[in-house]
Amino acid sequence: MMPQSLNYEAFMKQDVSEYSGQWIIIINQKVVKHGTELQLILKQVQKEYPKQKPLIARIPSSAEELLL
Repeated sequence: MMPQSLNYEAFMKQDVSEYSGQWIIIINQKVVKHGTELQLILKQVQKEYPKQKPLIARIPSSAEELLL
């Protein structure tokens, strides 16, 4: 199992703009799933990677960024 800090470092270095407005799940330093319905993609990841602890993040859309 990979330390969670490596997944976080990978997240901070990646250009995730293509996932604007979506949830992303990172395992082994890679985005393995993305989508707007977190529960759906999380269930898929739990089936595909049962022993892995994923990093989950929501990427704000450009409209959400303007509100902040």
